[in-house]
Amino acid sequence: MIIIQGEIQIDPSDVTAFERDIRTINPLILPDSGCLFYVVTAVDAVGGRLAVSERWRDQASLTAHLQRTEVMSFMTVWGGRMRGNLSVFDAQNERALGG
Repeated sequence: MIIIQGEIQIDPSDVTAFERDIRTINPLILPDSGCLFYVVTAVDAVGGRLAVSERWRDQASLTAHLQRTEVMSFMTVWGGRMRGNLSVFDAQNERALGG
């Protein structure tokens, strides 16, 4: 499993447009995308700070997502307007919390 965690910063005046655009590339709307969990949400909309949390079945699923035309278009618009610290983790030994 691949996990992506972190936060991004955008201009506060762009939060509404960013949230609208991020919904268009949400991999959970695609059947069998390999995405197990996907959320990008404002932690501080006034300050333009957003949290990112994603879980992917495997690297191939994440790579396929990043190569989608919609994602590449999103990055063309937003790539230079985001700053942040996202980390990617390879996860093993998944288990329920508390057990």
